[in-house]
Parts: sequence; C-alpha cells; structure tokens
Amino acid sequence: MIYRYLNAQAKAWPYYAGDRAKQRQSIRDGVRMLRQMFSCRYEDGTLGAVCTRSYAGDVSLSFGQHKDGKLTIGRTTLSGLGDADFEFYKALGVPCVDCYTADYDKLFKVVVAGPLYALPGDKVDERRSSLSYHPLVEVLAGYKAAGATLFNLEGV
Repeated sequence: MIYRYLNAQAKAWPYYAGDRAKQRQSIRDGVRMLRQMFSCRYEDGTLGAVCTRSYAGDVSLSFGQHKDGKLTIGRTTLSGLGDADFEFYKALGVPCVDCYTADYDKLFKVVVAGPLYALPGDKVDERRSSLSYHPLVEVLAGYKAAGATLFNLEGV
C-alpha cells in the first residue's frame, strides 16, 4: 500500500513525468518523510503528527522534525493528491481532521482565533491567544465542537 501510494504520487507530479530516476528519488524521499513522521512522538508515546483536510479540500500533514537528534522544528507538507492523501494517512493511523463536515462560521473562529496545536518539541504556552501553542487534544476538541470529523483520535 505504501509503495503504491508513493509511486502514484511520484508519477502524478508533472516535473517527474517520464523520468523514472526522479520518480524513484521521490519515493525514497517519501519513505524518509514517513519514517521521520512515525519517529515523532510526544512524551507519552503518542504520534506527534496530524493530517488536516480543510474546508476547501486541501490536505496538509504536520509533524515535528528532528534536528541533531532533538525534536526542534514543526514541518508541514501540502498534499498533491488531496483525498487520496487524506485516506492514506488515515489508513496509516495518523490522527486526521476532516474540516469539510464542519460549520464554516464556527470553523473560521477556531482556525483564526483559536490556538495553534503544539507538536513534539514545541513549548506549550499558558496564554490563551491565537498564536499560542496548546496540546493537540485540546485544540482538536475545538475543531470537533465546530463539527469537524476526527479520525484515529482517542479521548477527544
């Protein structure tokens, strides 16, 4: 399943059309990114990644990034395959948020005025502002209250 997905993603990218060497490199890069994502964990051992499908249908994957053996930087990738990416990450067990099912006005308030979710390595902020970091479960509870559908998340 993973190879099939990465191969389809590499072939779908117009820059790699007909160049199998570039497609193979893209597949290797995808495997590296997945390994990095699955090694990104919170202190309690839960996966430190989240996949989000926006109200417009765009799919992004966010996770902490290793630098010098430490989780230091957040990384976000924007999907090239949309729904196929969302279903792929959902099947891998990555926490997923489908904002398409949410009420737009409520979702807008959560996304714009709500806090950011803290990835492993981010310092959780006690302030309650739109630019402060809060635990993932707490932030995603706001998405759920707006009507978003959550997958692979226990306790939200």
